[in-house]
Amino acid sequence: MISKKVLLVLTFLSLFLFFNCAEENVKAERSSIRDIWSFSGQYFGQDPPGEVPEIFMPGFITSPFDDHGAVVFSPGGNSVYWNIVIRGGTNTYRGIMLFSELDDDKWLEPKIPDFADLNDDYWYPNLSSDGNTLYFASRRPIAQGDEPLGMYDGMRYWFVQWQTGSWSSPTILDTTVSDGEEFGFSLTVDGTIYFSSNREGGEGNLDLYRSRFVEGKYSSPENLTKFNTDNYEDGPYIAPDESYLIYSSGSPDDPSDILISFRSDDDNWTEPIRFPEPINSEKTDRWAKVTPDGKYLFFGSYRTGKNEIYWVDAGIIQKLRYR
Repeated sequence: MISKKVLLVLTFLSLFLFFNCAEENVKAERSSIRDIWSFSGQYFGQDPPGEVPEIFMPGFITSPFDDHGAVVFSPGGNSVYWNIVIRGGTNTYRGIMLFSELDDDKWLEPKIPDFADLNDDYWYPNLSSDGNTLYFASRRPIAQGDEPLGMYDGMRYWFVQWQTGSWSSPTILDTTVSDGEEFGFSLTVDGTIYFSSNREGGEGNLDLYRSRFVEGKYSSPENLTKFNTDNYEDGPYIAPDESYLIYSSGSPDDPSDILISFRSDDDNWTEPIRFPEPINSEKTDRWAKVTPDGKYLFFGSYRTGKNEIYWVDAGIIQKLRYR
């Protein structure tokens, strides 16, 4: 049962998101939320999970909204970004990005980043290894004043940079990679990007690609045929040192599972391995990410009938490497 404390937080969030309240109209509500949203310490002070996945922050980070993807913590663990999905009519939805910050060992109430216009949508937040660049996917217009892009058109990668205490205005990523048909993605320490796309020439509905960042620009994307099938592959997470790749694979008739492949120094990959139960379930499981400290694996799962965010001990990765 959801407590009164949780309901108050969610009421605030739902009013703010659905009715697009202006900042000045929610200051009083936010003052009361500060007394309700009371969490401290690393990972919101939650007891760490073991080998059985647990819902992360039920009622707060994992909410009655459809949670999209996994949470993304900064390298120091003092901020976190995640997505919720606001659904309208049939096949109509928007991705809303939220974040929270650790201030004096207390987590501040969730907010929408200043750069995120509520008229657009925002998906798949990713932070650079130093935490100073935030990447995301969006259908926001390329030029200010342009018409919003269609529901299934124009999903491109963007980034903002941390400058003197705030995020910069969004800039579109190199168009060699981002041409309007991109979805889940992840980056290595050296800027190499692994991503999913339904661009022409792929194996299936969504394929995984890789593009190297060389001399300030991205190389032509390489289709990762080792992993792609005639269904869809999405939600890649690449280890910062590029030593392994986690992704999801499935189809409309076969709920997706989370898989992993390990990379050798000569760029050969092992055969993909499905994560065992209870990480994978009979329902759709996807969008896995490992925390910067390497301790936990976060992922999204529909095992309860809606997408919720789970976390589990990341030690399973090494067990699969040496099984």
